[in-house]
Formats: sequence, structure tokens, C-alpha cells
Amino acid sequence: MATRWIPAAQLADLVGPAPLRRPIHTSLAGRLGLLVTDGRLVDGVRLPSERELATRLGISRSTVAAAYAALREAGCLEARPGSGNFIRVGPADLASRHFSGTVQEAEGIKCHYGLHGDGTAESVEAAAEAVRPLASELRSSFTYLASGERQKQVTRLALCGGSALMPGLAEHLQQQLGITVMYADSASRLRDTRKGRERGFDSFVPSAAVSIGLTLGAAA
Repeated sequence: MATRWIPAAQLADLVGPAPLRRPIHTSLAGRLGLLVTDGRLVDGVRLPSERELATRLGISRSTVAAAYAALREAGCLEARPGSGNFIRVGPADLASRHFSGTVQEAEGIKCHYGLHGDGTAESVEAAAEAVRPLASELRSSFTYLASGERQKQVTRLALCGGSALMPGLAEHLQQQLGITVMYADSASRLRDTRKGRERGFDSFVPSAAVSIGLTLGAAA
């Protein structure tokens, strides 16, 4: 069976264009960890070499090495001599990261109770911990957009994807980010192309769409 791997260019795109905050290796480790949590980096995938990713991101190799080391310490990454670094997140590991129950129990709480929890302090804390990296990265991205040449201030956030319906998620993000959060089809604006040409896409209220994939740290 062929080893799954992700090219440096593709991983750099997933990390995103927003500048990495200092300390850079901690910020990079956080973004890579978020990619693991939301399922975009799955168990067994080989990451690019430290040098390749550093070149793509325009940072030093030692910074990438430190980020990889942090992921290994967190149990998300496994170094195999002569082979490289591989994502290491099994269902049991994922479930125990935020919730002490089984994967099925974590998924059930996410779907039925979400950020409200099932009445126990543990479930409420686990849910909040699971979405904290998402809110942090969104906030960082909005800051980046506001500081660009066009200096666009994001005023609305459209959630899409099945897990966007996680109870309490929209309200939580709205409170954390201080903007309007709603549910929407991210492709809806592209369907009426004639209307888009007439108005011009620049005329739309600055907004962001994000596909949500959350399972309280458990495999979906």
C-alpha cells in the first residue's frame, strides 16, 4: 500500500496566508494541529520535510523543526527514522484529547448538545476547548485581511458544512469574534453570475465563509 503524503505547497496553502504570530513555531504548530483536529490532515499522512515546508512558508528550517517537535510532544506526529514525520492520531487518541468518553459518546454530545454540553462541566469544557483553535485562527485571519492593501473589515461570518449546525457554535463564535455569524451556502453568490457581473463582486459586504468540521477532538 502506497504511503499517503502531502506536498509542501499544498500544506502551505492549508496553513493559510495569514502571518504566523510570534513565537512562530508555536503559531505554526497550532495551525497544523487545527488541521489535524478538523480532519484535513488524517492519520498516517506523511508531512513534507522541514526544509521543504520552511522554503514554502518563507521561514527557517529550525522553526519548522520546533513546530514538528511540539506536535510530536502533543502526540499528533510520529518521527520514523529514514521515512519522515507522520500524522499520528487514532480514534482513541482523538477522543481522549478533549473528552474522557468514547468516540461515539463524544460525537453524540457534539451533535445533540454542542457548546451547551450535556449538563456536565467536563463536556462544556471539552466543547469550548475543541473550538478554541478555530476561533483563534479566524481572528488571526480577520486581522490579516484588515491590514492588507484594501483593508477590508470582515463584518459577517457564514458557516457551512454539516458540523456548522453544532448547537451553540454560531452564538459562541459571534461572541468570541464580535461579528454577525450566520448559516449559509458558500456557493450561493456564484450561482447568479449575471447579477454578480452587474453589481461587481466588490460591492458585496465583506464577509467570510468557513466550512466547519468538529467532533470535540474525536473522529467523525
